[in-house]
Amino acid sequence: MKDYGLAGKVAIVTGAGRGMGEAIAKGFAAEGAKVIVAEINETTGRAVTEAIKKAGGEARFVHTDVSNLGSIQDMMKTTLE
Repeated sequence: MKDYGLAGKVAIVTGAGRGMGEAIAKGFAAEGAKVIVAEINETTGRAVTEAIKKAGGEARFVHTDVSNLGSIQDMMKTTLE
């Protein structure tokens, strides 16, 4: 497997609750990144987060509405913590 240098890095993936976002979040986690699952849909966001954890990765769900500046700021604050 090629090393993409993601081990120990933090990746924020918006729209990570399904489709391409989900695939990207899971791919980053598989490569060792700690993933912020930023998603407006709590059900799908939490499901992806749990799937990443079950596979041995690190992930945290953050409810995020990218059309709302305050929500984005909250996501960034949580990520930096």
